Amino acid sequence: MAKVDTKPYLNKLMLLEEAATEKGISEEWLVQVGEGLKLYLEHCLQNNNDATIGSLIQWLEKRSKEFLAK
Repeated sequence: MAKVDTKPYLNKLMLLEEAATEKGISEEWLVQVGEGLKLYLEHCLQNNNDATIGSLIQWLEKRSKEFLAK
């Protein structure tokens, strides 16, 4: 299996967490990340898709942006 550079993914998550912290909702954001992980894996199972770090981060980015826009 090819090694994946996780630094870009970590940077994306850190930026989203920073945005949540600036809005004073970092704890709620972390709950959303946990819920997002569960929903992502359920989605993959239901659609017979492979779970990948890249698609997980995209999933979490979309959920985070929707959550932070509230």
